[in-house]
Amino acid sequence: MATANNHMWDCGERAFFETLKNLERAGVVYAGAGRNYRKTYSPVFLDHNGFRIAFLAVTDVWNQDPWRATP
Repeated sequence: MATANNHMWDCGERAFFETLKNLERAGVVYAGAGRNYRKTYSPVFLDHNGFRIAFLAVTDVWNQDPWRATP
């Protein structure tokens, strides 16, 4: 699942981390968001039928003030 989008932070930090936890609990792999910088910007690799696929999700759209520091 691609989680890099301008709505990921709409409901705040608690909802953001709850979303990640629910995805993990359901076994849904995701790219483009994470609990730290490394996870957020790392691709996700899936192996299927002898093939390895990499997923990367990025966005440059942000609904917050772009100059304000955020977690």
